[in-house]
Amino acid sequence: MAFLDDMRDVLVNDAYIIANFSPRIYFQLLPVNIDKQYTWMRWGFNKTSQIDCIGGSVAQSSYDLFIDVISKSINELPIMGDQIIEGIQGKTYGGIVNIKFTNNTYSNYQEKDIYVNTLNFTVTYN
Repeated sequence: MAFLDDMRDVLVNDAYIIANFSPRIYFQLLPVNIDKQYTWMRWGFNKTSQIDCIGGSVAQSSYDLFIDVISKSINELPIMGDQIIEGIQGKTYGGIVNIKFTNNTYSNYQEKDIYVNTLNFTVTYN
């Protein structure tokens, strides 16, 4: 399987994420007009490094993963962020060897009247 498939499976199989965000879990792009009465989740990744075998095949890759928790209420964001971190940190699945939380950032988008907690992780993938 590919990294995208494995990472999606980790996220959509986490009980906390499903209970609080389904069906508002999006890869990269959110709908234009989100309903702000709900909390939303957006995620994506960038490949940051790759270790190759002598024969040229990929032995291991590293990815930066981000998860944006989006809400009208800033009070929910720390609790939801902590629950997501607790649920996926250290997970292994398919080719995913490890998921490690690195940091988070809070943002306020006044023009849209929403707050965002961006959670950042590093993911090791074989």
